[in-house]
Amino acid sequence: MTTFKWNDILNKNRIKEYKSAKKNFDGRDEFENDYDRILFSASFRRLQDKAQVFPLEKLDFVRTRLTHSLEVSSIGKSLGMIIGLQLIPLTKGTDDEIDFQMVEEIGNVLSCAGLIHDLGNPPFGHFGEVAIREWFASKLKENKDGSFYFKFEEYEFNLERQEALDLLNFEGNAQGLRILTKLHFVIDRYGMNLTTGVLNSIIKYPISSLELGNKKFGGKKIGYFKAEENTFNYIVNSTKIGKNRNPLVYILEAADDIAYLLGDLEDAFSKKIFSHELFKNKYREFIKEEGYGEKTLEESLSFYLSKNYEIAKEEYGYEDPGEYALKSFIIKLNRYFKDCVSEEFISSYDKIMRGEYKGNLIENSKANKVSSFLRRISNEYVYNNDRIVSNEIVGYKIIEFLLDTFIPVALNKDVKPYEGYDGKLYSLISKNYRFVCEHSIEQKDCSEEYCRLLLVTDFICGMTDSYAAYIYHELLGMRV
Repeated sequence: MTTFKWNDILNKNRIKEYKSAKKNFDGRDEFENDYDRILFSASFRRLQDKAQVFPLEKLDFVRTRLTHSLEVSSIGKSLGMIIGLQLIPLTKGTDDEIDFQMVEEIGNVLSCAGLIHDLGNPPFGHFGEVAIREWFASKLKENKDGSFYFKFEEYEFNLERQEALDLLNFEGNAQGLRILTKLHFVIDRYGMNLTTGVLNSIIKYPISSLELGNKKFGGKKIGYFKAEENTFNYIVNSTKIGKNRNPLVYILEAADDIAYLLGDLEDAFSKKIFSHELFKNKYREFIKEEGYGEKTLEESLSFYLSKNYEIAKEEYGYEDPGEYALKSFIIKLNRYFKDCVSEEFISSYDKIMRGEYKGNLIENSKANKVSSFLRRISNEYVYNNDRIVSNEIVGYKIIEFLLDTFIPVALNKDVKPYEGYDGKLYSLISKNYRFVCEHSIEQKDCSEEYCRLLLVTDFICGMTDSYAAYIYHELLGMRV
């Protein structure tokens, strides 16, 4: 039975090695170099104006995709170090022994992964993904042979099954891999050209659209498009993971869950979507329902909701003692989640390293009930908030309009930048994206029509929320 090895997982090779490059003498290892490439990239900066939960938010204290990604990066590195240090004695004397340098590398890889895990998300959060999927669902019909027929305006053609399924199941995770390995143009068509160790750590769903339904990974989302199939194969072969989840993916997933469970709670409180009193009462009801006793950690957390409220009010004179109490609760809960996640990873280590682990670390840990409670609260009071829903609808209409406008332009094989109306629209699409599209067509990796459709989704996913709204208003003649 194959067991993954850390020397393979922490692979420092790149898709393209630059033989003429001067040796790095600044003390950074390859993963630290990756971190800096990401940090200084335009793709990463754009996350500052992409919604985490609140689309088109005018207030500056709520989280964006950028601040969320920074938090995931921090939590991921912390978890990696906590787990890595426990693996040193656990692996001692084995053929896959971990040392302190490897622990540091695990932390560095996860730090990078946290920054880029949401890089492929379109504007307006996950609702943007839904808008893209539903647009293509209305234009694609399955043929008897399993291929699909596309029809929009005067354009009609067939797409191979995988090409069509990519669009019908459009996924930000797959788009992120595409950005990192192609679209983020530095000096050539290899994107950021990050190490395969970092790239593999963000492939949450190592399946294609043809493999949807695979129960091993939930079977609901894809990890790569047909256009990046060769790239995907190179990455997973270099790390010797194959079509399995990289062990670091489980840690990244946990870091993401911790960040949004706690971050969304804090943002909702700051926006006064719910009060300290309401949350305190809901948490007490949860403790009672689950039967947590006085000496359990879960029950003791209520102290930070009640006693700290009194301390903030009576001793510190806080204007809003509820804020102090809730933030104290969040800090303690952060530690609680990390402890539970690290415990679950270590106890399931053998299964994880054999590719046999099912589910995710938080749901399988002691923190499952508390995390489920927080998700329930967020679903009830945050994600279904009228303001959020109305902004998501606006975002949906904007993306629908952009697809309606730019798809015919991209499918026009005679279009030339800046010539005529279509040419002027075409010129709005990044020249880097156009170059990648044209190169893919020349290489004949996929059908020309598929490449041209991806050009538009590339364009839209590269937009910030504000820029998407700006283009929408400009093209409709409504200056804002």
